[in-house]
Amino acid sequence: MVSKRFLLRRVLLLIPVLFGVATLVFSILQLAPGDPARIIVGQRASAQQVAKVRTELGLNDPLWVQYARFIIDAATFDFGQSYKIAQGTPVRDVLADRLPVTLELAIFGQIAGILLGIPLGVISAVKQDSMTDHLTRVGALTGISVPIFWSGPLLILLFATFLGILPTSGRIGSTIFLAESWTLFGTELPLTGLVTVDTLLLGEFDAFVSAVRHLLLPVLVLGIYQMALLSRMMRSSMLEVVRQDYMRTARAKGQGSKITILTHGFQNALIPVVTVIGIQFGTLLGGAVLTETVFGIGGIGTMLVSAIGASDYPLVQGTVLTFALLFTFVNFGVDVTYSYLDPRIDQWCVCTLTLTAGSALSSNADADAVRQADIFVAPFRRVVHFRVSWTLCVQILVRLCRHMQLQVSVHDHRWSPTYLSVQNSPMATDSQSTTTDTRDFIDRLFASPFVSNLLSNRLAVVGLSIILGVFVIALVARFTLDLSALTGSRLGAGIPDRHPPGWVGPASWNQYLFGTDVAARDIFRRTMYGSWLALKFGTIAVGASTALGVGLGIIAAYYGDVTDNLIMRTMDMLLAFPSLLLALALVAIFGAGLWKAVLALTLVYTPRFARVVRGAALKVLEDEYVDATVALGAKDPRILVRHVLPNCIAPITVQSTLNFGLAIIDLAALSFLGFGAQAGAPSWGLMLSRGVENGLLTGKWWMSFFPGLFLAITVLGFNLLGDGMRDALDPRMREALD
Repeated sequence: MVSKRFLLRRVLLLIPVLFGVATLVFSILQLAPGDPARIIVGQRASAQQVAKVRTELGLNDPLWVQYARFIIDAATFDFGQSYKIAQGTPVRDVLADRLPVTLELAIFGQIAGILLGIPLGVISAVKQDSMTDHLTRVGALTGISVPIFWSGPLLILLFATFLGILPTSGRIGSTIFLAESWTLFGTELPLTGLVTVDTLLLGEFDAFVSAVRHLLLPVLVLGIYQMALLSRMMRSSMLEVVRQDYMRTARAKGQGSKITILTHGFQNALIPVVTVIGIQFGTLLGGAVLTETVFGIGGIGTMLVSAIGASDYPLVQGTVLTFALLFTFVNFGVDVTYSYLDPRIDQWCVCTLTLTAGSALSSNADADAVRQADIFVAPFRRVVHFRVSWTLCVQILVRLCRHMQLQVSVHDHRWSPTYLSVQNSPMATDSQSTTTDTRDFIDRLFASPFVSNLLSNRLAVVGLSIILGVFVIALVARFTLDLSALTGSRLGAGIPDRHPPGWVGPASWNQYLFGTDVAARDIFRRTMYGSWLALKFGTIAVGASTALGVGLGIIAAYYGDVTDNLIMRTMDMLLAFPSLLLALALVAIFGAGLWKAVLALTLVYTPRFARVVRGAALKVLEDEYVDATVALGAKDPRILVRHVLPNCIAPITVQSTLNFGLAIIDLAALSFLGFGAQAGAPSWGLMLSRGVENGLLTGKWWMSFFPGLFLAITVLGFNLLGDGMRDALDPRMREALD
């Protein structure tokens, strides 16, 4: 039973988050480049038209008046009217019409992921290290690595273009028309907007079948991703539960393994999975934007993309705030459910664990830590005076940092990772040469338990091999291919456009291994060069967010109090948005372009690194050598850079590896939506977009297949390596069941 006191405290925690979300949404209009009114009405509009729009938007009032008006209007969902997408229609009405479409898609995608992912996770845990387990793990990693905007076109090609058994777009057959209301006991009631529900209420069975057929492919796309994540989470949680003493006791009493797992293990293993289910709802909302674009579904996702492209700022503000509020209140429901399922858990911990952790667990982040939430928070209560919203990823990475046993020598001010040492020998003295130091470090590195565990993990070795292969391809493409020849049209050069790959086409064109695109450009060379762009801009996004997040996290942990609260509350506001939706909101401010997309993703990923580093730094600051360094009179910058930061390298490295694959997918997603790479650039996302637009329904499968394949393989490589690094740092995950 959930206490009223808990609900009250949870509601109070929501208030600052909601104000922060509203403030960020309010900033979209204020930070827009140029005059928002001029952008909305167009450059050819008269001064009177511009002045009218400025008055309607309240841009002539002082900033604090505009902010107060926005907060009041947002409370009633009054965002004004749409100027371009739905001209003259109130934003509230547009959202009411489109929101059920997205909710229906997200809800059914969530259900599909739960029904597939949880049983697979249980089976994988029970049969640990078997072929079933390996296949399930590889399948889960593959499902996470395959972007929605590639798996969607593949399913359309298979089931719609080639087999012709499912529709390609829409929500219901074009010849089916539904009534506007249904009758219950003689009373007419409005429809819900959920087509599957409305057709049942109206008793239209044929319409219901048509709605289900239209939903199958988009729900399957979203369900595959959810299934992959939930199966990994359920496996990790179940492996932790089956090692508990009460499970051994039940087996010792003669209870069968299946009965023990179902009666004792499953319910306890399900508790952290419930948290992830709620948190991942934000990811589903972000995925709905891409899914609706691929399948032509008119939800608020496609409306947001159109509104950003048309600079319809009132509609952008209303849509982004709606997404954020949905995400926030779903997490509120998760907190309440979590406390109900396990009343033993400290309710303050539950409140803070899932408030804004959705983005941190999206995609490849460390969902395994959810099961140990109550264990990890406890050590920090002694040093944290304000109860903060810890992300679950922080908790596991802090524990990993402990396993590495990183220590700092106060006397020579140089850090020595004793975990990497075969024998805890002191570091080389200053009299030794640099060559000897380097050779000694390399020898100890490869003899360390971490590297041994990593190299013994076959999947991690496969991931590392994939990354090295893509890196070599990227370097070769960068220094051997002419970018101008890959971006310009070659229609006048006697080369056929949309020509199939050389190994299936005429012999005269067999030099085009992957075929040609709509502008008669070689898809093989463009795909090769796309690997360079992906690694280059992915490195910049992850590197910049790492540097910024590490700096903010260490400063917050070291200075604490007001500085800590100010920095981390700002991070909370950013984490209240699903990552892709926050990136789209920032693109609405910065504008389209690959460098601007990198800037947006840098700001999106920064809170994750800030939380990871802050959690690790708080533990490091408890060690005695830090107090000794302070007593010796060392300055703050020296303490942070020479003593605290080196001991946070382990979680930073793991988080960077996991985020790299996510950065590549998000950059490709922004390019796919038209906000990243521009003007024919050989970007994987842009190539996928053009392939879907110009060749999907006509059977020109190669235009979107090969760029998506390279994208998925690259992301899979980073995910395999990241998982391997995490398992190498946490040997418990490698233990077999008793």
